[in-house]
Amino acid sequence: MKYKSQTTFRKLCAATGLFLLLSTFSSAESALTPDEQSLMDNITQFRIELGACRTSDEAVARINAMLASLSDGTLCPKASEEIQLSVDNILVWEKYNYLYEKDIKHPDIKPLITAQYAKIKQYFKTHPGVTYNKWLYETAADTLSCCMQFLPLTTAMSEGLNIKKYYDDALLQDPDMVFALINVAQWYYYAPAINGGGKKKTLDCLNKAVAVSKNKAEQYYAKAMLSQMLFENNDKAGAAAMLSEDAAALPGSRYIAHLQKINDAGFSYFYYTLNRAKVDEKMNAGK
Repeated sequence: MKYKSQTTFRKLCAATGLFLLLSTFSSAESALTPDEQSLMDNITQFRIELGACRTSDEAVARINAMLASLSDGTLCPKASEEIQLSVDNILVWEKYNYLYEKDIKHPDIKPLITAQYAKIKQYFKTHPGVTYNKWLYETAADTLSCCMQFLPLTTAMSEGLNIKKYYDDALLQDPDMVFALINVAQWYYYAPAINGGGKKKTLDCLNKAVAVSKNKAEQYYAKAMLSQMLFENNDKAGAAAMLSEDAAALPGSRYIAHLQKINDAGFSYFYYTLNRAKVDEKMNAGK
């Protein structure tokens, strides 16, 4: 891909999770044990519950408590190192988001996410020649992508241009993995057509994500993102109805309320991710 500026490239990386570790792996242990599957289901539920926290500080406090349980071994003692790293990635990524929500220049953001980046890179370096679990592919992409704004441009380019293959690795193991479908959909949205991008592909992935969702949490996230693609396609009534369904599923969700506010200002989440300052200014003008 070619971008007009370093700033634009880094914005795209942060918005869409443009990260993929180059890999040619040959063997796999991708199946989760019942305990690990239960753990991942509980973590997914924990994520949507964070959306109902009254403030970003409250969400960060809850995440810190969960991270402490992971660190002392009480959260998932029977989980493999790979799955524990996947959970760590999810929690750190969520903490990053809530710190970012509070202050786009929060001083804790860079050290938090760059330390996780180093942890993931080290894991891949010391575990070569294997196919990782789909959750590690997925969560590594989500977490490491947040580092793009802190990496030298050449490093960000070499990492970011591999995102499609990274999500494909997760989807190769599980074609119905909802979070991989949601994220590859965003890749399709932002990627130029010459590189395989396209809004129709985005819509198709998000429709599939909603259709194959196996629980309320997956349905919640898939519908939230699909609503924004409907808004992009000028189906504003459909977008509003879908967000209303999510709001009813999780009363008090600040995440859904935020999406509704963005739409009410005349923008989609896709536009907002690249133009936050401009949209925030418009949304706050009436206060």
